[in-house]
Amino acid sequence: MSSQPVAVSARFKKKATSAILSIFLFVVVYLLLIAFSIGLTLTLGYIGIQIIIAKPMLLTLVLGIGLASVGVLILIFLVKFLTQKHIDKPSGLMEITPEQEPELFEFINNIAREVNTSLPKKVYLSPEVNAAVFYNSTFWSMFLPVKKNLLIGLGLINTVSRSECKAILAHEFGHFSQSTMKVGSYVYTVNKIIYNMLYDNDGYISLANSWASSSSYMAFFVRLAVKINQGIQWILQQVYKVVNLSHSGLMREMEFHADAVAASVTGADPLITSLSRMELADRSYTILLNYYSNRIEEAISTQNIYPQQQYLLRFIAEEDGLPFEHGLPVVNKADANRYNKSRLVITNQWASHPETKDRIAALLQLNLPQQQPDHSPAATLFQHLSQWEAAVTASLFANVQYPATPTLQDKEAFAEAFTRHYQEHSFGKLFNGYYDKNNPTEIDIDNYVPLPQTANSIHELYGDQALDLIYTQQGLESDIATLERIAREELQIQTFDYNGNRYQKADIEQLLPSLQQELKSVEASLQQNDKAIYQYFLSLAQKQDKVDVLNTQYQLFNHTHTTYRSRQQVSVQVGEACNFINVDRAIEIVEKNIRILTTEERPFKQQVTEILTSPSYQSLLTPAIKEVLEKYVQKDWVYFSRPSYNNEALETLFTSIQYMQYLISKHYFVVKKDLLQTFEALQKQA
Repeated sequence: MSSQPVAVSARFKKKATSAILSIFLFVVVYLLLIAFSIGLTLTLGYIGIQIIIAKPMLLTLVLGIGLASVGVLILIFLVKFLTQKHIDKPSGLMEITPEQEPELFEFINNIAREVNTSLPKKVYLSPEVNAAVFYNSTFWSMFLPVKKNLLIGLGLINTVSRSECKAILAHEFGHFSQSTMKVGSYVYTVNKIIYNMLYDNDGYISLANSWASSSSYMAFFVRLAVKINQGIQWILQQVYKVVNLSHSGLMREMEFHADAVAASVTGADPLITSLSRMELADRSYTILLNYYSNRIEEAISTQNIYPQQQYLLRFIAEEDGLPFEHGLPVVNKADANRYNKSRLVITNQWASHPETKDRIAALLQLNLPQQQPDHSPAATLFQHLSQWEAAVTASLFANVQYPATPTLQDKEAFAEAFTRHYQEHSFGKLFNGYYDKNNPTEIDIDNYVPLPQTANSIHELYGDQALDLIYTQQGLESDIATLERIAREELQIQTFDYNGNRYQKADIEQLLPSLQQELKSVEASLQQNDKAIYQYFLSLAQKQDKVDVLNTQYQLFNHTHTTYRSRQQVSVQVGEACNFINVDRAIEIVEKNIRILTTEERPFKQQVTEILTSPSYQSLLTPAIKEVLEKYVQKDWVYFSRPSYNNEALETLFTSIQYMQYLISKHYFVVKKDLLQTFEALQKQA
């Protein structure tokens, strides 16, 4: 049974018209440039011929050919994209067929019938948390019908129910039914043309250089053609902005429309619940990839990442205190917004997708009737899921170079290793996440003046109200930084909403002081709470005769907190002094920058020497880290000797900077955790 067609909104039609007009603008501009180029070629060719006829000699022959070559080079520049092949081939995807997974394809076919659209040309599996429509877009696909392919991510299948999977695929089939998908083909082709003219110029540069090398006269005309081409590139960059801005607006409307199509098939709830969980599912997948990326040197891998992703999804949800229904975590609006206290709302005109909260709000406005959901896992749609998961996992890790034959971790071994790693790199549940993105306040232990009144309960000190202060501080810091970027015109934003009110760019000067004052007030409240925390644990230490233990640990943290900032700054400065290395510069400029680097390097090298001999860092210095740092400090490296860089010296420097940043951060974490474990020990004995 097919659903009723979902009408497109007036805003959708407006965005589609705008996108089509922007493409028309490109066509007009491009044809004008072609006409200009042809006219210039004919004009300069005619002038060149007349010069040769007027006085036949070698010089006039060169001048005539040179003049004609200017127009020819410009014309070649404008049409060279026609001679280059662009092969659109899925990368890292695995095709599946109805013979291999009949139930899945029956599921897909039923959805296509309900949406009343065509079936996909091919169906592919991908590793990530995603589902998408794609097609091989070529120059001719702008004019000929193209069948679309369906991509299904195993990371998504792993984290949704059947009803949610149906809603997600119905959303993708909603794109199948959109005739405006053709606009995407036009935009894709326009972008390929512009990209070709802006960046894909190796063959063209080679041709121009060969012409220029024939004589100094020809070199002049080639430079003239290049200057004109730079002007053409500037024009195309402006057109690119218009085309893609219009297309981004249309794509957002296409997402809203596809959501409405999906909701007409399944009701709004399955799409809302899956959208709400998507960030959590993607987070579990990303953490998993990072886990195995960090274990390449240990030669640890896995045969199937997806049972481990399921474990991580549950682990993270339980840590965040999320409820579960039908075996899956439920993320409601309050949970999604818990950590986001930003009050700044900027419409990203370049975004291809609306924000999740906007999509959910639009779905709720549809007021569609509830349908009987199927809460069974989407994984049950597959007959050979574990085989596909293993094959996709193997493809995902295929290019990883391990130092030895890797040890394969199953779900149980991974769970044990990850839990141990998590506990080592996190703080106790006693603190309720208070220190996850917040550090204890430095307290002058020797001159500490007790607070006149403090909270009696540790649950109040680390309660939701205290956590809200941290999230509010982070939100204000983020908002202030963004507004300052807008004021400096680093972001091209003219209007924005703050706390529900509309502001102009010119209003930032008046808005910022009030936000900065609010931030100071929040920081003062946090410091007051941190002092109350210290006083709470000091009272426990006094009862347990452990004041010296507490204060010694707190003074060590104070010292580490101070040196952490200065040491990080030294590493940052020497890193910034290396930025010129990735830029092609004249030798004189390189040598000037090398002298600056040598000056910035002195305190960094001294810092490396101090850390190599510091007792508090010895447990963190692995043999590999120690070997590199000792190699670095043992000699004065020469990073550049005409005409080239010393790659060994640069690699040693870069690796040393990376290791130092790791050591400084890791040492800070260890000292911070030692202080918090002292807190925990005092509380345990209370």
